Amino acid sequence: QAHTNKSSSVEQLMLSHNRIGPNGGRHIAQALKSNRRIRELDLSHNMLGPSGASCVGMSLNFNTSLSNLRLSANAAGDEASCFIAEAIKRQGSFLPHLSLLCKLDLSSNNITDVGAQALIKALQRNSRMTELKLDNNKINTTLFDTIHVLLHTSP
Repeated sequence: QAHTNKSSSVEQLMLSHNRIGPNGGRHIAQALKSNRRIRELDLSHNMLGPSGASCVGMSLNFNTSLSNLRLSANAAGDEASCFIAEAIKRQGSFLPHLSLLCKLDLSSNNITDVGAQALIKALQRNSRMTELKLDNNKINTTLFDTIHVLLHTSP
């Protein structure tokens, strides 16, 4: 079970390729809600699925220290993409001075135009994001171009 230690000074947590699964994703998400130290988290290639990745996405509503999140190759799909987009949008709207997430990797997650459109709406409300990787998904070129423009025209 994942837990936090208030005296911990860990700022990077690299957990890729560990078969964490949906249940492990939920535990990590719970720990992220109260952790204020981790700046970079790599959960790539962990079979989180839509439910585990969605939980991690929802934890972004509470975590204001994470600046780099890698969730590539987790079969997250549009469901998780939409939860993550909502958290990004909320950070930009309600917590502009605290929103630190600026790098997000959602490559190879079976995300379609539906998830991409949710992310576009989030980027329109939160200009803090500087890098969003969406390679190897099912997103049309026009939406990719829109995301690219939003990332490169933010103040």
